[in-house]
Amino acid sequence: MNNSDKSKKQLLKEIELLSTKIGKLEKSKIDHKLAENALNESEEKFRILYEASQDAIMMLAPPAWLFTAGNQASIKMFHAKNEKEFISKEPWELSPKYQPDGQLSSYKAKKMIQNAMKTGSNFFEWTHKRINGEDFPATVLLTRIELKNKQLLQATVRDITERKTIEEELNKHRHQLEELVDERTKEIKKEKEYYHSFVTSLNDWVWEMDINGIHTYSNPAVESILGYKVDEVVGYHVSKLWLDNTKTPRYLNLLKNTLALSKGWKNYPGRFKHKNGSLVYTESTAIPIYNSENKLIGYRGLDHNITERKKAEEKLIASEEKLRLMIDNSPIGFSATDLNGNYIDVNTAFSDLLGYTKEEMMHKHFNQFSHPDDRAGNDELYTKLVKGELSYFDLEKRYIHKNGSTICVSIRAQLVRDNKEKPLFEIAIIEDITERKKAIEEITLGRERLTMLNKIIRHDLSNDFIVIQSAVNIFKKSSDAKMIDEIESRVIKSLKTIDNYRKYEAFINSNTDLDEIEICDKIKNIIIDFPKIKFSVEGECILFADEALDTVFANLISNSIKHGKASQIDITISSKENLCEIRFMDNGMGIPDEIKNKIFDEGFYHGKSGHTGIGLHIVRKTIERYGGHIYVEDNKPKGVAFIIGLRKVLNIPKR
Repeated sequence: MNNSDKSKKQLLKEIELLSTKIGKLEKSKIDHKLAENALNESEEKFRILYEASQDAIMMLAPPAWLFTAGNQASIKMFHAKNEKEFISKEPWELSPKYQPDGQLSSYKAKKMIQNAMKTGSNFFEWTHKRINGEDFPATVLLTRIELKNKQLLQATVRDITERKTIEEELNKHRHQLEELVDERTKEIKKEKEYYHSFVTSLNDWVWEMDINGIHTYSNPAVESILGYKVDEVVGYHVSKLWLDNTKTPRYLNLLKNTLALSKGWKNYPGRFKHKNGSLVYTESTAIPIYNSENKLIGYRGLDHNITERKKAEEKLIASEEKLRLMIDNSPIGFSATDLNGNYIDVNTAFSDLLGYTKEEMMHKHFNQFSHPDDRAGNDELYTKLVKGELSYFDLEKRYIHKNGSTICVSIRAQLVRDNKEKPLFEIAIIEDITERKKAIEEITLGRERLTMLNKIIRHDLSNDFIVIQSAVNIFKKSSDAKMIDEIESRVIKSLKTIDNYRKYEAFINSNTDLDEIEICDKIKNIIIDFPKIKFSVEGECILFADEALDTVFANLISNSIKHGKASQIDITISSKENLCEIRFMDNGMGIPDEIKNKIFDEGFYHGKSGHTGIGLHIVRKTIERYGGHIYVEDNKPKGVAFIIGLRKVLNIPKR
């Protein structure tokens, strides 16, 4: 093998080794990427927990061990404006100069940090200082962590001010007792006799027990409260006095743990079994008893009998529940609102009236359910009530049902005050008067309609009777046969008028739905009665109306002839969205601009004829009752145009 072949083999071998290394590097790169992703995911989880924690968590970095981060709980605890302000402080700046043991905070803090870095964690109590200068006791947990190949310290701080206050209070009482014992050793016998005499005279049950729950002392009041004599209690476990359903390992274990805490209790609710089997309620207060070596040896306490009070409370609760059931099952609506007008209670009748659940109405302002037009008046009355300007108020108002309909109610509202006349809340009784209001409106509307009919009949028939009377007088004087024809024509017209208004009266007094009417056919049937007038009718439409529409069209035509002196009337019918538009256009004298907006008013008077507008008034009222509208404008080149819009029947088939 020559040197050239050796070089080739060596080169191939080196290439193979190089490929192997490249493969390992690629795998290492992938493994590194996966590890980096896992680390990022872990860091994200840590960040979420860090931010959401209720504990104050902060990070410290070597070598100066300054803060590098603090969560929201840290910022809140130290009264910092933000994290930037928080981390600008050195750890010993957030501590008083000295700790309670006399060590400099700056010196002791470094010792605590060194210990945590050495052992991995360090838990201790510390006095911190908020940025506003307020000192507070806390527990601190320093934990060594590694983040991105850097060793850091995580500090978890908890404010123990409340716990310290309780401990200090208990220690204060303990020291007071110890001092009292030390100072009065010589008088201990006398004090014991006094104590015994005092305790014996109490109506409350005074007792002592050891840390195992065995009674070591009881005053005689135990017999009047629980029915047991002193010697039936002393020497026995407290569970002897418990109800049977509480004598379980769980409750015994709870008592054992409570006694071991050496913290005592205050106004603890107790339940005991009387010797006769009845239930006795007490309020219990106890303090720990320590021996001269400051070792917990038991508890001294007092139980106050509150059985009668509890029974009264239970009766009150039962009475309140009964009242609640009465209110909630009442057919009349009830509500209570706070001083801002938000519902704090509603009964079923009221929530059902508006179509909501109680939950949907609670804590919502009453105006949220009120008719928009009533809200300003509601606020004004409510404000006067809260200010004491009104002792109560009655009003009728409208609510909007959940389905969008309007509900009319009557309300009586009154402010509830405490025994010092301080306003507490407002209560209201709500009664649905929707149907009653509708009935009243129908009666009123019916009266208006009948009054209007009476006026119209008097007006129209009076005109005809005047013409008839004039014709009769002329006939008597001249025996003119044409007057007989005039009289006959007016009689026929009067009879037709009476018949038309009879139909209209029937419409007024009925509650039947409107009919579908082909308007073109309707108009063609009406214009037959006016042979001297030239008509043109174009278009078609089917709309909702009834026989009273005959009166509307006949009145418009008569108005054009009588007052406009028209000889031709053009009628066009067209559809516009959901309406039929009918235009009556004559070639008469027209209507002056200054009275166009008055001609439909009842009692409007214009011209020498003494025209009162009753006919056009009934036209407008009838159109409006169909849900339509009517207005007047000039016709071109001369005359007047009456434009009527009425609801049409949709999807009219083509003929």
